Parts: sequence; C-alpha cells; structure tokens
Amino acid sequence: MNPFNYLFVADLGFFSTAYAIVNRFVDNETVRLLEISPCGHEGQILLSIQDKFVAEVLYREVQSLFAGSVLSSDLIEMSSSDLLKIYFHQNTPALATHALFLQGPYVSQALRFAFQNALTSVKVVEFKTLRTQPKSVQLVLTSDSMDDLIQIKNKAFAFSSELIENVRPALKDLFEVRQEK
Repeated sequence: MNPFNYLFVADLGFFSTAYAIVNRFVDNETVRLLEISPCGHEGQILLSIQDKFVAEVLYREVQSLFAGSVLSSDLIEMSSSDLLKIYFHQNTPALATHALFLQGPYVSQALRFAFQNALTSVKVVEFKTLRTQPKSVQLVLTSDSMDDLIQIKNKAFAFSSELIENVRPALKDLFEVRQEK
C-alpha cells in the first residue's frame, strides 16, 4: 500500500515559486515531488505527503509564505492512486457510451473535482493541461450512464463543459492507443 495518502496541488503565478516550495518542503521521505511544470511564467506543483499533520502544516505554510503567487491550491486525501496514474498518462481507460468534457483554469480544481466525483460508473479518461496563455485544464469523464454524467455536470460550477451522448468511433479513436498486430 502506498504510504503517501495526501496530495498537495498548487497552481502558481510564478514558476520560480515551485522551486522555492521544493527547496523548503520536499525531503523525499515524508514529502515527495510528483510534478513541477511550467506554463509560460506560471507553474504548477504536485507533492505527495505521507502524514495528515505534515500535509496540513505544509498547506498552511505555502498559503502563508507564498500567498502572492498561489493562484489556487488544494490538499486532497487520496483514496486510490488510479487517478494519478491517469493524470500522468500511465493508465488510460477507453471512452464508454457517453463523455463529459470539463475545462477550467486550475489543475488543483480539476484534481479535487475528479477525486470528489469518482464514481464506480464514471471513469476519468484524461487530465490534460493546455499550456496556452492563460493556462487551462481539461478533464474527460466517461460512463455508460448519461444520468450520472448529467449529475456530475450539474456540480461542475467552476468548469465549462460539453456533454456528448453516444460517442462515435472517430472520437473514441482519439483516446485509444492503437497497438499494431
């Protein structure tokens, strides 16, 4: 079992702030760096944290010390590592019958939304950071239940959305990795 049960995610106004956070908090024992990524002059950082107390202190410290650079951040209790595997493109479920595309400005909001709305009937297919200026994040969800996707769409206040009923093969092909036989 993965001893790192908490995920700290921050969208930063300055990429250099991510380096300062790594230098101050990452020890590779209780706090590990998962990702540091630029987007123009902005950046994002993902840290995995072993202990709840350490996670809460780190979250408050970052909010205090780097308040001028933190655009959005979140501390997420990870119930499973499946969503992180999808985030890092290590696992890509196929599109089901229907799909919901959500787009918003922050990785932290998208990850929080995905962890909070993970249902057995709804799968996350893709997280994609669109490194445009301004940056945006796309979250793709899929299900055979249109009702479940509508329910999730109705909770997605921070995102623009597109709900697609009866996904056709051409769209499915965009998300499937083809293997040569």
